[in-house]
Amino acid sequence: MEEGSLEMDKLTLSPTYEVTKVLNPIPEARKFKQNLLYRHNPFLIKTESIPFEKFKIKDNCYGQYVVIPVSKWFRKQLDCIEEYVTLNISLPSPLSDKWKARDDKDTPYRKIWDGDELFVPLSKWCQFLKCENDCLKQISQSDFGDGTYEISVSISGVFYGEHKENKLASITMFVQSIVYKPKEDNVDAIIDEILKGSGEHPSKHAKRRRKKETV
Repeated sequence: MEEGSLEMDKLTLSPTYEVTKVLNPIPEARKFKQNLLYRHNPFLIKTESIPFEKFKIKDNCYGQYVVIPVSKWFRKQLDCIEEYVTLNISLPSPLSDKWKARDDKDTPYRKIWDGDELFVPLSKWCQFLKCENDCLKQISQSDFGDGTYEISVSISGVFYGEHKENKLASITMFVQSIVYKPKEDNVDAIIDEILKGSGEHPSKHAKRRRKKETV
């Protein structure tokens, strides 16, 4: 197994429970959920470092979401989750009683988008963090800038209810935290720019710090 990868035999689904919020709903309008656990606990998938130019937060009618570039490693984790879920879910009876396949390939499960980018909504409790000198501090979204980003995605479980295109089940995921690591300044380049602006020659007025030798 690749280090840091999910193992399908450690995933479990909790019993199904109802999350319908309206009184006296018609059967097909009822909603259910199953929590997805890893080693019997809620879990997150953390992306690899994403450069600033590929990091995007956008808005739609439902709120904010993050556009996540999907690496081979990240897709492998999603494939593992999806394989487990498709093998183990069972539609609650109020929904399964009404569902009918449109053709031989039709299933009630809506697959995770398989493109190069994945749109994942921000959790209401999403934390924005800045990493400097190996320390984390909480910041606001407006503090984001040039650098790299690591995104933690919560895979909360399976949602059962009416979807588009004859689907009744999907995996629910939210962005739980975003860690921003600012781009490190190039000290030598900054010195050169300052001295160029003053008309001075760097060799006469600046001693560059010698790099430490590695042992």
